[in-house]
Amino acid sequence: MLDWQATWQAFAQYLPANPFGTFISAAFGTIGGAWVASRVQTKRAVVAELNSVSSALALCFTICNKAMSLKRQHVLPVRERYEQARRDFDKARIANANRGGGPPLVYTLHADLETLTFPKMPTELLERQLFEKIAIRGRALAAAVDLVGVIDGLEQAIEQRNDLINEFRAAAPIPPDI
Repeated sequence: MLDWQATWQAFAQYLPANPFGTFISAAFGTIGGAWVASRVQTKRAVVAELNSVSSALALCFTICNKAMSLKRQHVLPVRERYEQARRDFDKARIANANRGGGPPLVYTLHADLETLTFPKMPTELLERQLFEKIAIRGRALAAAVDLVGVIDGLEQAIEQRNDLINEFRAAAPIPPDI
């Protein structure tokens, strides 16, 4: 048979003098360690989100820069040529009206059939940053969705313009001097 008294005495020599105090100390140590670890994880998460916000801002600046470059290099010259052609047409129309009689003056309109190339914009990267790595909501989310929508609309408009130009060129071959 097992001698319980001797077993307990052998076991008791390894127990601390105050087991309740030891338990309380261990509990506070565990809670304190968990709190410190939680703070470290929270700081890491905040730093990671701030880095993602910084990356998203850089992507937005890149997209805006490409859009402004497209406007400056392609759209602005097309508009300036259109405005000049319109002024020339108005002058010819006024001159025709002031001439009095006879055959009308002929005005030749030179169509601007320059195709535009849509620049590659990192919208997929921006969407990934915004929807996967940043807790975005409210007006910022609406602005991001609008930005992506505007970029898609611009791309479709440029594609439609290029398709129309190709149709015009196929329907009536353009002389090489234009």
